[in-house]
Amino acid sequence: MDNLGFGYDPRSTDYKVVNIGVPRVEYFRDGYDIKLPLKTAVYALSTDSWREMKTFSLETESTILLLERFQVYFNGMCYWSGQELHKEILIYDAMNEEIIRDIIILFDMAEEVFHEMLLPDSLYDPFVHCFSYQLLVWNESIALFGLQNDGSLYGESFGIWVRDEFDGPKSPWIKHVSFELIEKPLAFLKHDEILMAEADTMNTKGNIFSYNLSTKKRKYLPIQSMQNDSKVVAYDNYSIVSILGVNKLEKTDNYTMDGSCFWEYSSFPSSVVGNEWHSYSVWAIPPDDVSLRVKKVMQGLRSEFGGPEIEPHITVVGSIRMTHEDVCNKFRSLQSCVTSGYKAKVNSVVIRSFYYQCVSLLIDSSFSNDDESYQLWTATGSCGSCFGFKNGVRPHLSLLYGNLTEEESRKAQEKVKSLDESITSMSFPITRLALYKIDYKDKTLKSWEKIAEYTLRYLD
Repeated sequence: MDNLGFGYDPRSTDYKVVNIGVPRVEYFRDGYDIKLPLKTAVYALSTDSWREMKTFSLETESTILLLERFQVYFNGMCYWSGQELHKEILIYDAMNEEIIRDIIILFDMAEEVFHEMLLPDSLYDPFVHCFSYQLLVWNESIALFGLQNDGSLYGESFGIWVRDEFDGPKSPWIKHVSFELIEKPLAFLKHDEILMAEADTMNTKGNIFSYNLSTKKRKYLPIQSMQNDSKVVAYDNYSIVSILGVNKLEKTDNYTMDGSCFWEYSSFPSSVVGNEWHSYSVWAIPPDDVSLRVKKVMQGLRSEFGGPEIEPHITVVGSIRMTHEDVCNKFRSLQSCVTSGYKAKVNSVVIRSFYYQCVSLLIDSSFSNDDESYQLWTATGSCGSCFGFKNGVRPHLSLLYGNLTEEESRKAQEKVKSLDESITSMSFPITRLALYKIDYKDKTLKSWEKIAEYTLRYLD
């Protein structure tokens, strides 16, 4: 089922509808499935037409961002709740390891670019469970309305986090309201009003009431909760946009979708906690002679298909979100877990519809009892566990980043073989692991930088 968003573009003074198609999954005989890129189109009211958009910013080298439910429009931005998922994963692990973390996804109506935004750090705490959260406009700011729970019936900690001075998706969350409650929150209304329901027990009848955050007073409504399963839709009056372009509308910063508050219950995955999060990746670095050989193939592909210059590497752990201090500490601790090198064998040349996996050398990751396969599984598994990034992705060495047509991809795949006929039988040792700070919005890779590196013992 497709996901829709609706909002106002202040630059072109136009209303737009964004349609995001759920990614299709390709299944492979060797037990892996791969989620294909999302298909996205935008409709402009002024031209009464749809056009397809690229969704490069909804992917990293090893993950995709999946939009789940439209939340709100505010100041030229559409907001969805969403999840960060592994692009490729073992089918048997899909239920447990497919989701990396819950996130918020933004769409800039003017630039027509997606961004991701992390939830408040406390909601990623493995010792805190958050039943639900809702984004909405509160006091002219984007606010997050969330319920934390420690195992009791409805929860013990209620919070409202606000971005007071919004400066893009990296603005910090500030917790403005926090108090304990035993009632069930249903919706966040205007004028600091929260709609709640009492528990339906022998002593109470599940009455519905509104709670004022400023005065701390309750106002009971002539409604009772039905078996602790009440749902609320908060409706606001607003202008109706004609899809025929007949009505002349003025800009508004209020809800432009349905202005509704729906409560849905889901759990948050375990993750790291930090104040300023950046993206990092752990790479396995090939020997110098192998890198030179691979770079010749890369250069031959770029001369025909374009794309940025890539440092040859095999991604071991991708799209890590941590603070600089935390990621460096974990990388240092990794040196005591992964000490031995291992051999990488090229299996085949593969092509994908993803930007960061356009043309790659697939590394043999089939599990067997031989020492080389066991060493590879042990090393990659230890790296993932150290950083809390568990997945069964098959290792690959990217030769080209880009967005090619199917015909261009097949042509690039054949060109690899013509540039180096024996590259698919290549085997080489991995003796170095490196930590890189990355930014997947920077398609030139010029801002990507190596933070640290250490050498592995390798006995041939």
